[in-house]
This record gives sequence, C-alpha cells and structure tokens, in this order.
Amino acid sequence: MIKIPFNFLQNILFLMGPQRAQRFVLSNIDRWMNLGFIDPYIHDLMEDPIELMGLRFPNTIGLAAGFDYEAKCVSGLGGLGFGHIEVGSVSETARPIKKCSLRRPSQSVACSEGIACASVERVLENLKSAAAYRNRGGILGINIIGEICEDSKKTSEAFIAPLRKLYRHADYVTLNLTSGLGRGFSAQYKGQVALTLKKVVEERERLMQTEGLPYLPIAVKVAGGQDNDTLLWLADQLLYYRFDAIVAVGGGVGIAGERLSGNALKDRSIEVVRLLSNHLQGNLPIIASGGILTPDDALERVNAGASLVQIFSGLIFNGPGLVAEASDQVARWRQTQKGVMKSLRPSSASF
Repeated sequence: MIKIPFNFLQNILFLMGPQRAQRFVLSNIDRWMNLGFIDPYIHDLMEDPIELMGLRFPNTIGLAAGFDYEAKCVSGLGGLGFGHIEVGSVSETARPIKKCSLRRPSQSVACSEGIACASVERVLENLKSAAAYRNRGGILGINIIGEICEDSKKTSEAFIAPLRKLYRHADYVTLNLTSGLGRGFSAQYKGQVALTLKKVVEERERLMQTEGLPYLPIAVKVAGGQDNDTLLWLADQLLYYRFDAIVAVGGGVGIAGERLSGNALKDRSIEVVRLLSNHLQGNLPIIASGGILTPDDALERVNAGASLVQIFSGLIFNGPGLVAEASDQVARWRQTQKGVMKSLRPSSASF
C-alpha cells in the first residue's frame, strides 16, 4: 500500500472544516481499516499492559472522549492501537457539535460553546461497533456529563439516570465534571457535587446488590480551569467515596471565551497532573488528558504522575501514527523503570 504523506491528507481534511472532517473520518475509518489504507501509518506495538481500576489495559495510550462521541467507530479507531477508548460525552438529551475552528500554527482547537454530547439511546444503538475492539482486549469507557446546578436532586439524577442504562455496556465510566467551557463548576455548587458523588457510589452498590451486576469502575474527569484548592477538594472527595481514578484535563479559555483544546492546554495539563500526583501520593490513579500532541508529551504526563494518557487533538494535528509512537515511547521508559527498580531490590545474599 502506497503511503500518502499525512500532511497532504491533513490539508484536505482541514479544508472541510472541523465538524465536516470529523463526520467524514468517522463515516469512513472502518472502511479504511478494512482496505488497509491506514496500515502504512501504524505498526505493531510493544507489549506494555498495565493493571488499573481492576482492568488490564493493553497499553497506556487511550482516545479521549469527544472524538467518537456517539460511539460509531470504536473498533475502527481501536485498530490504530489505542489501549482504551472513551466514548461520549453522553447525557439523557443529545447536544450537537458546536462551532469549532482549528488553529494550525498553535495546534489548538477552539469551540464557541459547551461540550457536544450524544443521547444515551444513540450510544446504546451504536455500541455494537465496540464488540470487536473489546474482544481484542481493548478497554471501553463511557463518559457521562450532566448539568451541575442548585438543585441537588436534579444534578445527581443527571449522572445517575445515564449510569443505570449504560452500566452493563462499559468496562468503566467517567463522570464528566468539566462543565461549560472547561472552567469546571462554580465553587458554590460544592455541596451538590459532593452529594452527586455519594449518590453515584450508592447507585452502583444498589445495582450490584439488587441486580447482581459486577463492580463497575468509575472515574471522575476534572477541569484544569478549576482553581487548585477546588481540584484538591475534589481529589479528597474521590478518595473518601472510593472512586477508581481521576481524569485530569487542562483548562483553557481563549480571548473570545472559547473552549480550547490541544497545545493551548499543555502547560496547565502538566501542572494539574503534578498537583494531583503530589496530593494523592499514589492512592488514586491519574489519567492525563489535554495538550498531548507528541510521544514526548505522553511521556511527560507519565513522568508527572499519570498512569494512563488520553489523546484527541494530537490525532488531528499529527495523525494516526501518534498512537503507536506514543505507546512505544512510554513502554520503553516503563521498561527502564522496571529495570531500575529490579536493580534496587536487595539480593538474598544481603540478608
């Protein structure tokens, strides 16, 4: 198969505009994978499984929520080498893709409004696309987003109602608390957030006890746009209620009030991972997302304290080869760390 330079393909997609290009890619990726068109951009990954949340992830690199928000192409995207794929965001009511623009010089994406999300029904209908990926050992996450407001009951139910319907169909779920334009929730809603976290854990327990369902790991996605005190408060809440992981994303808001992703999030994303890692001291796994455009970016997040890394904009700006390249770079580093730890262990002759 002839390898067409990715820059050439990228130029064509960028001419379409972000929304049209996304629809085009998602509509065709399964066909491209089956025909071998993607093969020149990918290669067999180094073996680097990692145990997290009671699950065995094939490697450390995942696809962040938002790219395949309706769960149309999980298996096709999984063929790029992702160890996990997070679909959504999902809510009871669908919200279409908002107006976005690509900023090529800065490798950033700007969206004028909030987060696009799919309805629970649409995602359930499409999840048959995930079967082949999960059968190959890939891990499927579903990102649930709800409105955080003054009404505690309404806030809780916005997350719990989708959870009930999606529980049987995911390897893990993520509660998305990033809200709005990535600034996170207002500090005045801490009480509503804490109650929602409590109610979600109670609902999981109820489903296990009354319906005999297995334990489902639940992560929580937090916005780097929150102030540090609120982020640490959230981390403590997750420890208290025994959640399974925290997804740390950078927060960026442009001069026109847009929600930013891509390179614009890089510095804050690393800062948030380090902040949480120092605070949590290994007691809660961190999944890093935001501003990961190169293999070095992925490794930097792992060095900062993340166990897993999720990419989104990197796929747009640097192509499908990024998945395998980032996975292998982290795998090589993890192997050296295992070697260091092994050399530091005292031998039996020391005793």
